[in-house]
Amino acid sequence: MKGRVNRGHDQKAITSAARQWCRGEQNDAFSAQHPRLASSTSPMATSSPISALPPELLADIFVRCVPVTPRKVQTNVSWLYITVVSKFWRSVALACPELWSTVVLSRPTWTDLFLDRSKTVPIVVRGDLSAKVYPLGIKSFLCDHASRLGTLDIRGTPWALNGIFSNLNEAGSAPRIQDIRIINIYPHVQYYGDKGARLPTDLFGRRQVTEGQYSPGLSLHLVGCAFPWDSAWYSNLTHLHLEEILMALRPTMETLLFVIAGSKNLECLTLINCGPTTSTGCIINLPRLSRVIYKTESNTCAPLLLYLALPPSATLYAACWMLANEEGAPGATYHPVWDSYPSAYDTVRIVHCEKGTTYILRDTARPWWRRKFRAYEKSSIYTITWAVDSVSTHLDFTRITTLHLHTGVPEFTDTISMWRVLGRGMPCVRALHLYDAFPPGWLEFMLTQAMYVLGLTHFRYALYGLAYRASPDTPPPHAWPSLQRLGLHSIDLGESEDAHPGPAFPADLLAALLWARREGGSRICGLEIDEECENVLPQALWRFRLFADVVCGIRVRSGVVERDVREECPRVYSLGVFERMVTREGLQASPSPSPPPGLDITEAGDEDS
Repeated sequence: MKGRVNRGHDQKAITSAARQWCRGEQNDAFSAQHPRLASSTSPMATSSPISALPPELLADIFVRCVPVTPRKVQTNVSWLYITVVSKFWRSVALACPELWSTVVLSRPTWTDLFLDRSKTVPIVVRGDLSAKVYPLGIKSFLCDHASRLGTLDIRGTPWALNGIFSNLNEAGSAPRIQDIRIINIYPHVQYYGDKGARLPTDLFGRRQVTEGQYSPGLSLHLVGCAFPWDSAWYSNLTHLHLEEILMALRPTMETLLFVIAGSKNLECLTLINCGPTTSTGCIINLPRLSRVIYKTESNTCAPLLLYLALPPSATLYAACWMLANEEGAPGATYHPVWDSYPSAYDTVRIVHCEKGTTYILRDTARPWWRRKFRAYEKSSIYTITWAVDSVSTHLDFTRITTLHLHTGVPEFTDTISMWRVLGRGMPCVRALHLYDAFPPGWLEFMLTQAMYVLGLTHFRYALYGLAYRASPDTPPPHAWPSLQRLGLHSIDLGESEDAHPGPAFPADLLAALLWARREGGSRICGLEIDEECENVLPQALWRFRLFADVVCGIRVRSGVVERDVREECPRVYSLGVFERMVTREGLQASPSPSPPPGLDITEAGDEDS
């Protein structure tokens, strides 16, 4: 057919032309055949907004197009096609030596071209020894060009790594190297007996470099392998990442602390499954440290954290695995650490899930002040109570103003002690956020304590000591007396249209709680209901808004609030909810102790209420 274009042939011609252009083989015939690529006035070169960028910014964008993983560097060379977009782009690319500093070892014919165009900038060598496209000649290249080496990123099997690095004794020094990343993809394979993947002590003449007048800061990232612990590679570090080190290669606590203390400019420290073999050490100061990630067994987690004197602004994430023979409360490993912490945080988040418990401490005014502790252990319905008791006993809560609680749904009687600890031990909490169907006991506890302040109580909860006084001579306090804002997230309020006036649902208890807190002089001013909450009816929202400013993130089912609901007395309604809560079916089935004197459902001083 006339006028039909052979797109396959045209695409092959363009690709071939682009390769010639990339190799610098453009000539007049090529320019005449492909004027769009050779002309600086092509539509892309003039009409695109990116063409208005200055060359320096455009060059920085080009550099960010270069792959940063070893496998992609070897297989993906599409970033080189930026040189064939236009004559302007090509001139900017050729004038940017950083763009050509990443050597593609899988294309050995390009090596000299990249070295020439990168001029004198440090070169980047990335190689995946386990990929199908093998980086050819990597050993000889490192030996010949070690003086220009700036970044070394190698990953492979332990035998491949040992084969590469054991033959680099003849390589010269690498004074310009600032980033070394060596990853053993089989970190648990014990190659050469129990030695694993060992790296040479003085690779690239590191000791000679560190003894010189100038040595740039080094970022060291090792996975499944390690230098000998007396190696000069562990000096003058800015970033240290050690992961999955075999037990035979792990250092003692004294050795690890000596390595860390030897780098006064250390900014980031990451230790994953490479805890020291001993626990004796001394405290070291790291004033520049900004981030610490530590994941290991519980027996070495707390000692190392105690020895690291972190600045308050440093971000800490610690995770430990409880061993099979360990017993105790979740987070008990961190008790020594918590006891040594100052009151520098005002927000606490406790997350309890099937895999364990997480504690997060942060400061609202300085969000980067963050401490995160996680304990992996077998979960049960009692672990959330232990976890809360653990954190409230060993942390100073005098400054805590915001509390976030996440967990499952244990029985109320199993969590009553937790609520007593929280309500009594956190007098300054102003915002309480409950997530993921938190134990329903929080409503019963807070409503009972609020009614106790008003002179009402009941004997069914006397067995659990729900209501409390600070002392016999003082009036009974509210739980969280400073609480002003209550947030509910992913919680089922459990009210249905055909259930009223049946048992007291969470929505009824919440409305009664808001009334009792207002009458008791400790009003909850704000109530937040997020979009994940369920079963919120119009009449429930109407009752909530009588006592608090409600922010509801869900679309409530359409319906008109009935007249009897609008005209009901809040006091009568709330007392009725409280009575239904006490006499609900679940409580009647439990053993009822004899009511102590003065504990009755009736209001103090008014037998008819």
